[in-house]
Amino acid sequence: CRFSHGQVVPVDELRPFQDPDLSTLQAGSACLAKHQDGLWYPARITDVDSGYYTVKFDSLLLKEAVLEGDSVLPPLRTEATESSSSDSSDSDVSSYARVVGSGTVDTTCSLAFAGWEAHTRGIGSRLLTKMGYEFGKGLGRHAQGRVEPVHAVLLPRGKSLDQCAETLQRRVKGGEAVASRPPRRRRRGGGGGRPPPRSVFDFLNEKLQGQVPGAPETGAAQPGRRGENMYHASKSARRALSLRLFQTEEKIERTQRDIRGIQEALARNAGRHSATAAQLQEKLAGAQRQLGQLQAQEAGLQREQRKADTHKKMTEF
Repeated sequence: CRFSHGQVVPVDELRPFQDPDLSTLQAGSACLAKHQDGLWYPARITDVDSGYYTVKFDSLLLKEAVLEGDSVLPPLRTEATESSSSDSSDSDVSSYARVVGSGTVDTTCSLAFAGWEAHTRGIGSRLLTKMGYEFGKGLGRHAQGRVEPVHAVLLPRGKSLDQCAETLQRRVKGGEAVASRPPRRRRRGGGGGRPPPRSVFDFLNEKLQGQVPGAPETGAAQPGRRGENMYHASKSARRALSLRLFQTEEKIERTQRDIRGIQEALARNAGRHSATAAQLQEKLAGAQRQLGQLQAQEAGLQREQRKADTHKKMTEF
């Protein structure tokens, strides 16, 4: 595989390369065929025509392909199958090199299998089982991979990799903990600071708005002062008031259309369906109640808007 990172094998198990003998290939022969991704897959020849081989891959995910002779190889372990007199282990040694350390090693898992799935939906163990994973063995084709799952390590946010490595080393060695942020100092102008200097315009504003100088502003406004606070508001608040009034008028028009539709339905079903008429009557009563609430809300918003307009005319010279 050209994407492999390489494997370590003993030197005495390496064999010189031999050109493949394509004359033995015929329809029905097993072979290795090169796919479009550059990898070689086990396949079987279905037809041979003028140096072109039609192969069908063993994998159901790969489609049938027509390849030239340089993209087809005969089986690499024919010696092991043809020599019946010799021992199978000896034939394996003479045909290909073994990977160092790929033997069966007793690996023990200290964690419960799929124990990490207590925090997930639990699909990982099922996928591993479908792919042929056996409990207690390592990952990979030769079971030489890791047995226990990779533990997640939480790194400090906004730090470089070098700083994260130093932090982990300090934690392992039992060094000093990461310095926490210093507590923020209180602002002097928070509670009992000096009030800002007053001017003539502040005095005029207080007199026109009817406020007592130096009176603390309460966070929750009383219901009786809602209109006063509304017409003392800024341009953005007046704009929001106009928007609310417009939305209320639209709701009133929509409710009136619904009421007309219900009344027409009542006229059509008069004296025919008592159950349907009762439902329509109940629906009509609810729509009329909603219309009354919307009209009351519209009247209140109109009063607040008139107060805001009047105050604006009296205070802006």
